[in-house]
Amino acid sequence: MNTHPKGSQMRLRSITSLRNMVMFLTGLILLAVPQLRAQDTAPKRPRITGISHVGYFVSDLPKAIAFWHDFLGFDESYDLKKKNSDEVRIAFIKINDHQHIELFNEPPTAPPNFMSHLCFTVDDIEAMRTYLRSKGFDVKPGNGGKTRTGDYAFEIKDPDGMLVEFVQGLPTGMEAQAAGKFMPATRISDQPLPPRLPRREQ
Repeated sequence: MNTHPKGSQMRLRSITSLRNMVMFLTGLILLAVPQLRAQDTAPKRPRITGISHVGYFVSDLPKAIAFWHDFLGFDESYDLKKKNSDEVRIAFIKINDHQHIELFNEPPTAPPNFMSHLCFTVDDIEAMRTYLRSKGFDVKPGNGGKTRTGDYAFEIKDPDGMLVEFVQGLPTGMEAQAAGKFMPATRISDQPLPPRLPRREQ
């Protein structure tokens, strides 16, 4: 039986096209596998559970404390002294058991902006550190010791150079030790900062 030459050529072209398509799809799969594996091993974004505090530079600490106490009704829960001095460097104004305002007795680092930093609360400081480092932020490895107030924390800078802090509270920290104290009925509010941030699904 004779085979038509054109029919044979068409079948050969079809087989060649099919082979090329299979090779192309195989290549795509091989390229996708490492990317999928990288996605599986990439650090996931940890939870931010709330706003811990906001820090401000003040030009007159006694006047600033008086404003927060006499006008807004909040108490100073504790302070940190300047190095080798009895002079207060930071006064902590308690809002509630999980939030406070930090008043820095220092000139602003970037006047006329008097805001020092914003601090978020996290439940896994090392996971947040690892995640931000994977995104290219300059974050030092390890806890590097506790802060002077007894909690784990670290800072990064936003694109405008503003300090953003992350903190994981510890039971032995000064804030935890002051739980249930320094919360007079004169407070204008016990939640001036959002107590918890809505959880964003992954």
